[in-house]
Amino acid sequence: MNYEVIFDVAEGGFRNWTFPAFGLIFVAVGIFCLKNRKSLPYMFPGQIGPKDGIKLGVFVLTFSVLWVAFTFTSTWRDYSVLRNALKDGNVAVVEGRVENFVSVPHKTERFSVCGASFSYSNYGVTAGFNNTNSYGGPIRDGMWVRITHLGNSIARLEIARQDADKGAQCHRASRLTSR
Repeated sequence: MNYEVIFDVAEGGFRNWTFPAFGLIFVAVGIFCLKNRKSLPYMFPGQIGPKDGIKLGVFVLTFSVLWVAFTFTSTWRDYSVLRNALKDGNVAVVEGRVENFVSVPHKTERFSVCGASFSYSNYGVTAGFNNTNSYGGPIRDGMWVRITHLGNSIARLEIARQDADKGAQCHRASRLTSR
């Protein structure tokens, strides 16, 4: 059967960089507060004193640097574990019809293929596939797919170019085989 690759974590690269990068805005705010600590009482009269500007700047800068470091480390780890598992063949493959498909608009999507269950949301920060129907996702009930996964994380999603025969059997493998 011919498949079209819809998602591949290795080909897509590290796509969650924006999540930790958002914290850089607060790093800039912390630096601004420290550089302008003497001017802050004039910018916010009656709200902040000269020593409070230093405390605010140190707090914002420290918290935001830690947040950026933590979120980058965790999202990069998620990506590299999934990418390396795919590359090394330490993944499971399931091939069959999408069953029990449930899509809650702008929330979660759930389905199973050959007894393997999957769920995801557009709002979850994950390296795996997470494009729901409400955002143009391709999964539909009854379609024939091949999913390469590590646990619940979809590392590669392939959709059959033509529908499978009515008598086609689903297939599960514990390790990726050569394509």
